Amino acid sequence: MIHKGNEQYKRLMNTVHKTDERLNRHRWILDEEIDMNDSGWRMLAMQKYDVFFQRNKSIIVDCAQLLVQEFPLISDAYRKDVLHQIRQTVFLKDHLTLLTDCDTDTDFRNNIILHIVLDLGPDSRDWILSLRDCVEKGFQHKIAVAKHLKDLLILANDVDHHGMGSAKKLIEDTLKKYV
Repeated sequence: MIHKGNEQYKRLMNTVHKTDERLNRHRWILDEEIDMNDSGWRMLAMQKYDVFFQRNKSIIVDCAQLLVQEFPLISDAYRKDVLHQIRQTVFLKDHLTLLTDCDTDTDFRNNIILHIVLDLGPDSRDWILSLRDCVEKGFQHKIAVAKHLKDLLILANDVDHHGMGSAKKLIEDTLKKYV
């Protein structure tokens, strides 16, 4: 008999791999050259990004939802593998948190889980700013921010990838600042 955590882990890893594979197949939308001497180059770049995102929105949402549901339920060893796999993705790590808001308890919690899954992402500064914005929105909407952060802290990785602190330490620091 396969342990339930193992099934969830396999499903997560398979979904992450397939999602990033699909995003990579559509990278041609973003890779097309833009003449930066053209006055409308920024608008064209934004349009290409929007096309890429709209074409892939459903699969990113599905992956994000599965991660939110299953990541907290798998064992720590499996979580570290999922974190590593997400860090290895080319496009998925840049798009996971675009689809969640921080205006309700559920959305706030889901956003924090996705922050934890991103494990600082490709740039700790962006991750920190996004976390701060979500926390501030949570307070504005009267969400139990400290409770959620404390409950989810156990899921956060304690590896410092960029020299600015680990996801766990940064969430702990956020708790100290706002509690």
